[in-house]
Amino acid sequence: MVLMALRSTADEVGKAGEVSLEEIKEFELALDREMQSRDIFKMSATSVLRNAFGVISVLDSQGVEKNALAATLRRGLDVALPILIKGDGSGREVDVRKALDDLTFLSHYYLLRECLYYSYTSPGSFSWSFEENRVVIEFADPSIPRQFSQGWNVELLDLIELHRQGAENSEIEDLLRGKEEFGDSEHISKAFESILTEAKARASLKFDLLDAVGADTFLKGYTYEGFRQVYEYLLAKALYHRHFARVNSTWPVFQFPKEGLVRELAIGTGLAESDVRAILGDLAYSPGVKHQPMYFSIVDHPGLSEFLMPVESVIGDDIPAQLLRVQAARDPNWFLSHISNPLGDQFVDRLASLFEAAGFLVQKNVSLASIDPKAPDVDLLVVSREETLGYFVFAIEAKATLPAYWAKDYLRVLNRGGLSKAFDQVASVVKVLGSDGGSQLLVERILSMDPEPLDDGRIVLKSLIVTSQNSGMFFEQESSKVSIIDHRTLKQLLRASDGDVVYIGKMLQSVRDSRNPEVSKVKVEVGGLLVAYEVVAGSDPMFFPPNEWKSTGVDAEVARRFFEGGGSRQNPF
Repeated sequence: MVLMALRSTADEVGKAGEVSLEEIKEFELALDREMQSRDIFKMSATSVLRNAFGVISVLDSQGVEKNALAATLRRGLDVALPILIKGDGSGREVDVRKALDDLTFLSHYYLLRECLYYSYTSPGSFSWSFEENRVVIEFADPSIPRQFSQGWNVELLDLIELHRQGAENSEIEDLLRGKEEFGDSEHISKAFESILTEAKARASLKFDLLDAVGADTFLKGYTYEGFRQVYEYLLAKALYHRHFARVNSTWPVFQFPKEGLVRELAIGTGLAESDVRAILGDLAYSPGVKHQPMYFSIVDHPGLSEFLMPVESVIGDDIPAQLLRVQAARDPNWFLSHISNPLGDQFVDRLASLFEAAGFLVQKNVSLASIDPKAPDVDLLVVSREETLGYFVFAIEAKATLPAYWAKDYLRVLNRGGLSKAFDQVASVVKVLGSDGGSQLLVERILSMDPEPLDDGRIVLKSLIVTSQNSGMFFEQESSKVSIIDHRTLKQLLRASDGDVVYIGKMLQSVRDSRNPEVSKVKVEVGGLLVAYEVVAGSDPMFFPPNEWKSTGVDAEVARRFFEGGGSRQNPF
């Protein structure tokens, strides 16, 4: 079991939490024994899976409170799946209530295992205290709860934006109301055609950086373009069944005949069935898979004739990121040589387009080698022409690491060459640009970017790290000096900014300062011990209020008043 494998590192865990080594060992043993003793592993594996996925699908369709319970059961299944996927139809008859109770405990196991991973690899992440029959585990590093709160916030704001854009077409449900769910009737084809638009809008919110180069990018066994077609079709299919269940007050489908789904995907995408099978092989958790269950939205048990695929998992999960995680884990060297560079390039391109859309001047991959051969390139040089000042410049370091799904993924940023390297690179860039030669290079670059360059003024330089997901997790001290933000939050911020650098600066600080979320303690009994551990509690979302600056001419009016009042760029402050 995973926790047993941690035992050799218990010395470090004990030191990190300043608790007795023996207490840590006893807690690990008790937790591991409790997990292994659960009745769910003595029941028919195929029946457990069918029932569990059925309950999850029903809960997912019944509102926010039930969604949270469904998420609890999914976490439990992520712990149980490595054992259940190897089981068959033998064993005890399924007791659904006991199975669900066990999955709830396994969800606690999942989260407590996370606490152990964090405590070991990043000492000081959590504080541990032991009393006679009680264990208390609390956040010690504020960057951890802030990360999860910010992740929840960006998901919510993206969904609000999706709804605002009208991606969920009410006409779809009118087509499906009171009709049959399966077949080749006209109402199905019409609804599905409209749903494809919604699917594309939702797919654009995921980690799909390779979309722009999909036709030329090969993964192991198929093209990225082929995966994209299968993913969009699966997403549309899941949305179709969600719409149908919602308007007809039925339970959403979660079982799909294996051969039937392959044929449907082949027909719907125009791909060969062999390609569809290869892609589904990377999207489905099966006995031969060595990767973690949380990387998969589909389960392929050999004892079942159907794929188990809750539609809400397909809709909500970031399947492109999951696929890339699987491909990277399968062959790290191949992934590094074939995929990492296109991912990094597309990430920089995506960021550049966000700033350009907000009205900034942008240059990519600016070399500093002429000043210092050892200096890193500036991934993005973003310039704002400020009539009352001169120029405001962002020197941006971009990190397109794959999104994380569990503790070991999040902890990868601590590896050599991880996020700490980004802070070092930013420091090097700022130092070089602050030198005489660097300042001259910066002036030359800025004037070449501006079609009507200013003949005087000042240059204000600010560094910024933009990541695929991390907003400073494990880097509390460093992120207090250098702003760091994930690209999805940045997208929302830039959209609201209207090109105002003052607004952007305030919101960057607000993201850090205001996302100190409330936490609550969850309690569970483990082998006679009462364990209380902290989790991030629900909180109100943080919105970026719409700003008015460039689009309404406020910037020009401010400049007019500034100069009429005797202001000058030589002495703007």
